[in-house]
Amino acid sequence: MGNRESGIRFGIVAIYGLVLTGIAYLLAIGLASWRQMSFADAYFIVGMACIVVGMSMSIKGNATGSKSFDGSNPAEMMADMESLRMEREATNYYANFTKHSVLNLSNFSFGLAIAGVLTLVIGNFIA
Repeated sequence: MGNRESGIRFGIVAIYGLVLTGIAYLLAIGLASWRQMSFADAYFIVGMACIVVGMSMSIKGNATGSKSFDGSNPAEMMADMESLRMEREATNYYANFTKHSVLNLSNFSFGLAIAGVLTLVIGNFIA
């Protein structure tokens, strides 16, 4: 990705982050009035929720080592490991490791996580 594409993506993520920070502000106002809590507490809760949801939306695919083997059936365990090895050889998994990565930082999910961080920073100054 060139510098121009990186700059455009950064701009899009920044816009998403700022818009979602404004939405988080409105959600915190609603939460504070609904639950009779301080605005700073509500803003902190909304910021943490934004970070958790944004990072959860970024996870995709089949993580390396996502299969857990309990060791009760060694033949089944070996068959699963062999099928995983064959699948990775067929897709050239290790040569294209970044293509098969677990994180998918789309503009929206990354912007949501950035909005959560901005919300926490702004909330720290409010408190």
